[in-house]
Amino acid sequence: MFKENPSLTAGLNDGYLPDSLRSVITEKQIDFSGRLRVETIEEGQRWNLRLKSRNETVYYDLQLQDNQLYFSSIESNEPEAEGSLLFKAAATLDAGLNEGQVSEVLQAFSTARGFACNDNATVTVEDPDQSWNITAGVEGEARQLRLRRTGPTLTAWQVVTPQDKQEADTVWTYDMMSQLRVSQHNMCSCSVTALGDILFVNTSNGVDESHKNIPSVTAPSFMAMNKHTGEVLWTDSSPGPNILHGQWSSPTVGIINGEPQVIFAGGDGWVYSFRADEGVDGKPELLWKFDANPKTSEWKLRGNGTRNNIIATPVICQDLLYVAVGQDPEHGEGNGHLWCIDPSKRGDVSSELAVKVNDRETSIPHRRIQAVIEEEGEIAIDNPNSAVVWHYDTFDQNGDGEIEFHEEIHRSCGTVTIKDDILYIADFSGIFHCLNALTGHVHWTYDMFSQAWGSSLVVDGKVFIGDEEGDIAVFPLTADRQKALIQVEEDEWQPALGEIKMENSVYSTPIVANGVLFIANRTHLFAISYPGEDQVTLQNQP
Repeated sequence: MFKENPSLTAGLNDGYLPDSLRSVITEKQIDFSGRLRVETIEEGQRWNLRLKSRNETVYYDLQLQDNQLYFSSIESNEPEAEGSLLFKAAATLDAGLNEGQVSEVLQAFSTARGFACNDNATVTVEDPDQSWNITAGVEGEARQLRLRRTGPTLTAWQVVTPQDKQEADTVWTYDMMSQLRVSQHNMCSCSVTALGDILFVNTSNGVDESHKNIPSVTAPSFMAMNKHTGEVLWTDSSPGPNILHGQWSSPTVGIINGEPQVIFAGGDGWVYSFRADEGVDGKPELLWKFDANPKTSEWKLRGNGTRNNIIATPVICQDLLYVAVGQDPEHGEGNGHLWCIDPSKRGDVSSELAVKVNDRETSIPHRRIQAVIEEEGEIAIDNPNSAVVWHYDTFDQNGDGEIEFHEEIHRSCGTVTIKDDILYIADFSGIFHCLNALTGHVHWTYDMFSQAWGSSLVVDGKVFIGDEEGDIAVFPLTADRQKALIQVEEDEWQPALGEIKMENSVYSTPIVANGVLFIANRTHLFAISYPGEDQVTLQNQP
């Protein structure tokens, strides 16, 4: 909270007033505004202070006697000028602590720094002249201040608690690797999601360097914590032995039909929904689960297969859930799927069920590499309990009976963006898709000819999306292809509102805050604003 020379006279001989003394003067309600000059009368013992403002000049006399400071007003800066005592105070911040007392000067100084140390404070002496703990009632809460003296320095730390909403100090930490035996692949990459006092976290548990073994099969993939204390409320290991690679998606929370749901994208390619509460006996209530891949899809190393995990964050809009599949960008491009599902359903709500040809009533337990192996007498059948509202993988936009590259969705790292029932999503192959959010009908697609890692931004009737070439494509918010795109040559189209050249790869999602557009490329962060109709300001920071 502070680190100061405890002497209230420190600096006076050099002509400046220490903060500790200024706090006491302010606490005494003495107006000390103006230009200050400190003159030493007797070094280490007596000083004259001249305070000059626009209207007047006032003088003060400060004397040190028997570890007490005497502060008086005087008529002039002459050494023998007459004056009147305004106050006396202890000469050091730590005065009285050894006797269990908090001095008036320490009270004033700590109060000025946010710790209102009152007369009811109690002092515990840990080491005389060196270390003390102060307990005081601050805003109805018992708070602690720890003080340590090292040479000429007194350092104070306020013990931070959950009541310190504005403090940047660490309130608690939790080591998932040591306490839950989680083994993250590459990194832990999850934005923590909160609902009330509960935090929801994807632990990123994954495979090892071989990309074949899962070191901690039973370690949790999902967890809920008390945001004030860091207490783990519940954990879940549903993906378990079926984790394909890593788990880097962030959870989402929504209230569906009055019931709070927290939705996780698992590393096995499934989406899991749990009741968003504190759970029972350390376990959550599973509401539904959804396999986001066709049952016959197959996981292969280095992205050579057709089964995917999920990088994007699931999105809830108008009580519907949207999620796309993808893989680590290092695995390259591949086929993708975009799903819209009804989260009000319960149980296994996948589009298909894996069964034996000769036993269609019993579902085959899910397998990591491939859920259905047709050569072994297994098939995928429609799930009568499916929650699928619509599914997008391909759409023949021109009706020529062939699926071209821009007429299919590929693996995606990005999260959907929805506005006015128009859905946008960029895939990793650089195709930007515009669909009807309620029906899944494809309005139009645009080939950026460069890979896209991030998500789009919709603001002020415009749509922004960045790519690896360093371009930000800008479209009007519209489902009409003729308004969204401009034809420049035969079979060549451009965004109707042009492109912003960022001069380096844009992997992130643009955002807007307080009327400023922020875009980060590979090396710089740009803040773009419009102070006037004809003026644009562009600031960048490496």
